[in-house]
Amino acid sequence: MIAENDSVNFLSNIIYVPVFHSRPLFIKDFHSGPVAPVKKISVNEPKIADVKIITPYELVIDGRYPLSTMLIVWYEDNSVDFFEIRVTLPRAYRDFQVEVIRGTESCK
Repeated sequence: MIAENDSVNFLSNIIYVPVFHSRPLFIKDFHSGPVAPVKKISVNEPKIADVKIITPYELVIDGRYPLSTMLIVWYEDNSVDFFEIRVTLPRAYRDFQVEVIRGTESCK
């Protein structure tokens, strides 16, 4: 049993990425003040989303499969951020349309 004082509170930012698409993540956009450079990252399920460090303040997220996973970012000052990555289907895939073409012969 976890005591009330032992619980860890952290803010989680949700990032939406369409499947088979990439999205840049600018770390400075999630902080109001100065932020340390990114030291390392970890994705719980790399089959859902692949994340790469492009610069010390920019990551790129590639959506692989429509589910969600957790991204943990460690900074050089030993601070940590948590991001939930939700990979979604692009709008074009959600609105499938079926076209029925009338043939010249009827099926019997």
